[in-house]
This record gives sequence, structure tokens and C-alpha cells, in this order.
Amino acid sequence: MAWNPRCSARAAYAASSRAVSGPLRPPATQMLIRSATGRLSPYGITFSERDDSTSARPGAGRGRRAGYGRSQGRTSSDPLEGPEAGALARVSTGAGDGAVRPERTSGYMVADEWKPGRVVTLKDVARHADVSISTASRALTGQRNVQTELAARVWAAAEELDYRPNVAARGLRLARTMTIGAVFNRLESPVALEVFDGLGEAAHEHGYSVLVANAGGSAGEYQVVLQRLFDQRVDALVLYRPSGVEAQLQPFHDLGVPVVAVFARGPGSGDLPLVTNGPGAAIAQAVARLAELGHRSLAYLATPVEMRDNRTTHLREESAKYGIEFAMHPLLDDRDHASIGPVVHDVMSARHRPTGLFIRYRHVPGLLQALNAGGLEIPRDVSLVSFGDAEWLQSTRPPIATINVDGQELGRAAGRAVVEWIKGTAPPAVIQPSSAYWVDRASVGPAPA
Repeated sequence: MAWNPRCSARAAYAASSRAVSGPLRPPATQMLIRSATGRLSPYGITFSERDDSTSARPGAGRGRRAGYGRSQGRTSSDPLEGPEAGALARVSTGAGDGAVRPERTSGYMVADEWKPGRVVTLKDVARHADVSISTASRALTGQRNVQTELAARVWAAAEELDYRPNVAARGLRLARTMTIGAVFNRLESPVALEVFDGLGEAAHEHGYSVLVANAGGSAGEYQVVLQRLFDQRVDALVLYRPSGVEAQLQPFHDLGVPVVAVFARGPGSGDLPLVTNGPGAAIAQAVARLAELGHRSLAYLATPVEMRDNRTTHLREESAKYGIEFAMHPLLDDRDHASIGPVVHDVMSARHRPTGLFIRYRHVPGLLQALNAGGLEIPRDVSLVSFGDAEWLQSTRPPIATINVDGQELGRAAGRAVVEWIKGTAPPAVIQPSSAYWVDRASVGPAPA
């Protein structure tokens, strides 16, 4: 059972009628529209007309009182707020079984077995049915590209948990804005800019615009821009290297908004479909080249977040194939190149120091400064491989070897994926339009004696 205190009965009826008309809806769905001052005797609930704080007062049944406060973080453009707020609309699936205990969160309400501060979300349904969030969303919205057995499992989980979407809010979401939101940690790396170009190209081909946000490397700002894009009602969301945003994505999931990750998916980003480049083959080539040149010890200098992506796994596995020692050394995740100096000093001062280093391209300037300060030369004293390429890496002396990706193709693939998802075809768990490639340059040389 679902309650929406911020729509007029007329608006709720119109929105709900559109939402309920689709396939895969359970039987016996009925609309019961009542004014805020009426009494729904079958459920023992009395309503009094109030403003945003309208409350439901259960009668003698087994319900408890629940207040409706203004949603945090919403603006005056919220489609569920306005001068008509205060009237109530009810959407009921099947017959009621007693008093209602409503709660609102992210556009959804839950009734039955209500507990303060806890509601059933789409994520709960997906976990209970042992499917992904995207599969649960497609099953509950009646899309045809869901196996019958999976759809039945999702519906059974939704019924068991008494999950009820706010069909009025979902109906309002049916109006497209023809806008795709894109969030980048830092819109400055060559790969990120290429991804943005490719995404814009794919979006334009299908009549969409891209609303881009740069989080500036701040986790807090990343969450802020997600809320802003939600308020803008984007039709889909593309996230570049998301991390720690699972809670902020829940409102998008609840409303069935397609969300995909690009390049990498950090911890706390859920099971988002991932558009990635598959670095395994390129890393294998790089390690094989270093082994051929006699290297027996390699190190990866990276931030804690960077260490958790699949490049670390590939580096460790490929090194083991050749009996090469492999170690990881953490860097501070900041923009101060000087902070790399102490790490490089410790690594290169060790008795058994590595003869080959891997590092992300944005840390290369700080690494070069630290090596120069220590009187070390590339590749005489240590070989260097960069994850990511840029024109200036080709202009250094010596030019830096890289493991590079086609960022534009990643962006195009992400754009095509969300557009098709909007149309009803959800993407697979992993999309790999192209592989990373190895670029051998003069920064890789024989291991020092």
C-alpha cells in the first residue's frame, strides 16, 4: 500500500493511471481516491487536512501514528510539492488487511510491517530475490527483456516484503527530460575528457543532451552533485570511477533511472553495470617485456582507492607467472606532487628496491621530481610504466611507456548503454567495447645490475 501526501487527488490519479497501465502489474490493482478530510472506514484510518506535516491517525486497528515532514534536500521544483499539497491519494493493491503504517523515502512508500526509520527499498527486493537491482527494476516495471522465472521471483520477493512503489511519483517520472547526467571525480585527465567527448557524441546521436558535473576529487561534492542531478530529473546517469555513493544512488534506483559506471567501480558503488576497458592483456604485455629485460622486482605506487581496482590483481598475477616479486606502496590522494617524494625515497632507499615502477599518469610529475632529487635516472636505475597517456608523457626524456585506453569508445559505449536502457533493454553486468593497449617507450630498459 502506498501513500503520497504531496500530490492532489487529481494529480495522483492521473499519474497513477499511467503507471499502473503497463504489463506485469499484479491483479486486483485499484485506485481509492479520497479527500484529506474523508474517512476510509474499511481501514480504520481518519485523515485531517493539513500542510506538509499532514499525519495519518489510525483508529482502533493495529497501526501507529506517522508524521509527514518536508523531504530533506528537495527544492521548490519537487514535483511532489506545491500549492495542492495536503490532499491525499491512495493506491491499493489487493484488499487491505488492517491499519496502515506509512513512511516515505526517495519517492516510495511502504505500508504493512512498518517500523520507524526502516522501509523496504528496491535494493531489499533485489537482494531477497537474489538478482541485481537493474533486473528487479525491469521486472517490476513490466519490461519484456526479463526471464519469466526471474520476473516471478522478483514479484514473489516484492509481495513477501510488501514492497509498494509510489506510483504517482513514478508516473511523474515518465515525462522525459532528454538529459543524461554525468559525474566525474576530476574532469581533467585525458581519459576523462575523452570519455566525456564520447558520451556527448552518443547522446547527441539519440537526441539527448549531457548535463556534466565535476566533483573536483571530493567525495562530499560527489554526493552533492548527485542530489542536484536527481532534482534535475535526468533520464539516466553515467558515473566516472564512482566510489562510496551507494546510498546516494538509491533514489535513482527506486525510480528506475538507469545508472552505469565507467572505467572502474570503487567500493561502495553497488552492482552498477560497468563500462570498462579490460587492462589484463596490456598489463600482461608490459610485465612480459620487463621480465624479458631481466626485471625481478616490480612495485605499484597508487592511492588506496586505485589499489582496489582490477589493475592491481592483473599486476600481481602476471608478476607471479615470471617469479617476479611484486609490492604495492600507498600514495596520498591529493594534488600536491611533493607528497610523493617521501614515498619514493622510502621505496628506492630499501635494500631490495624495485627495478620497475607502475604509477597512474597524474602522479608521474611528482615521481620524476622525487627520482631527480635522489639522483636516479630512468631507465638506468629504474624503469617506469604509466597507467594513462598524455602528449607531455611522449615529450619527456625519456618518453614514458604507457598502458592506455580508448576513452572516447568507453564514453560512446556508456551513452549507447543508457539510451538502450531507457528504451527498455538493460545492459549486462560488464561492457567491454575495447581493450587497453601497451605502448612501449624508452622509459623501459634493462634491469640494473
